[in-house]
Amino acid sequence: MISLDQPLSTSSPGAERVFAHLQANILAAHPRRHLEVWFLRFEVSARLVEFLVAIRPFVKSAATQLQERERFRTTGAAAAPYVGVGLSANGYALLDTHPSRRPQDRSFADGAKAAAAALGDPDVADWEPAFRQDWHAVLLVGAATANGLSTITASARSLLAGVVVHVEAGHDLRDSHDRPVEHFGFVDGISNPVFLADDAPSVAADEWDPVFPVGRALTTDLGVPLAEDCFGSYLVFRKLEQNVRRFHTMVHELALTLRIDSTGLNLVRHERAAALLVGRHRDGTPLVESAIPLGARPPGNRFTFAADPEGRRCPVFAHVRTLNGRTNAATEEGLEERAHVIARRGQTYGERLDDPIDASVPISERPDRGVGLLFMCINADIVDQFEVQQAHWANDPDFPRIGAGVEPIIGRGPTTMVDIPTTWGGVTMKRSAIQETVRLLGAGYFFLPSLPFLASPHGA
Repeated sequence: MISLDQPLSTSSPGAERVFAHLQANILAAHPRRHLEVWFLRFEVSARLVEFLVAIRPFVKSAATQLQERERFRTTGAAAAPYVGVGLSANGYALLDTHPSRRPQDRSFADGAKAAAAALGDPDVADWEPAFRQDWHAVLLVGAATANGLSTITASARSLLAGVVVHVEAGHDLRDSHDRPVEHFGFVDGISNPVFLADDAPSVAADEWDPVFPVGRALTTDLGVPLAEDCFGSYLVFRKLEQNVRRFHTMVHELALTLRIDSTGLNLVRHERAAALLVGRHRDGTPLVESAIPLGARPPGNRFTFAADPEGRRCPVFAHVRTLNGRTNAATEEGLEERAHVIARRGQTYGERLDDPIDASVPISERPDRGVGLLFMCINADIVDQFEVQQAHWANDPDFPRIGAGVEPIIGRGPTTMVDIPTTWGGVTMKRSAIQETVRLLGAGYFFLPSLPFLASPHGA
């Protein structure tokens, strides 16, 4: 049996069977430009069983994903479309699976709606109507092209006659270097954890190590009796609407209080103000490393905040700093911090007429609704990973230290005064924190079971 206390190598004893039984997009993000997330509700158990067995041949394994990655590296061949499937606690209940054979995470069992108050989310009555309902399963379909997506979704839809379906669709936004960006205009998907030893980069002792034990992503699939090589993972889904117009308005107001950097470089203050909130420049350059964007491809990811303890380069409350403190793993604090890591698998959604990268677009032309992120993350433990990050790290105005302030992008909590450096590395000033530029429209908790479970998903 593999060890969950270290990254997983493709050459580890037993790894081959683990990859063959594990769904793709868990240990490493599956490449895609287009994604649809289907929420499914079934009338009877037999219909859900029928669907899971029928969809199983379409669901990609981690082994196939790794093979496709290798072909891309050697020949440039694009990966085939990705299909993944998860069940909610209601789905397991409909299957009448014995409680001992269901995923054991208590937040998963209660569901995302039950967690709303503790996470500072809007009341469930204010969610979009589709997410006030109870869903039994989620189907993820991703592809590099719109045609590839439509081909696979047509096949999936043929299996869903009589099933209630709600679909959320998303697609990539890209910058001039073909890097994915989110709707506030920042390069995205930079600092995900690495779970595969084969992907581990070489880092110095004083650099950030992105490699994590595979046990941060995998948990035993109890639905497959006596199968030590069958694993699954929890998927947290949250539809987050981004009010881009309000974000730029608030950033503009902050920019008016800043000074041109002491380096003498004529950095646009609006862009610097936005970087102060996120902790990176729009091109991904870490703010702690540079007062200006460096245009690096790919952006730096080996940095720490050790040289900036007071937040005079990158504010302590900034998004990337609050949600990834990058403390040395050799310390007790670092080990505790790393225990709560999540692997993000989200997708931007919504159409817009303006260019999200062009800082010269008038604020009035920015969208204030209808665009955002289909946030998804992989966890082995929802309570100890995602919910710690949202409820404690993002929402607590006293994390990571007293008076730090609520995280300004996804955090929800009291508006506080925070310390903002007026120049890079210079003195700080007190400023009211920016909040409520991102709004939750709905959420769900799912478990991505092993492929053997999908082949035989009967209650036990």
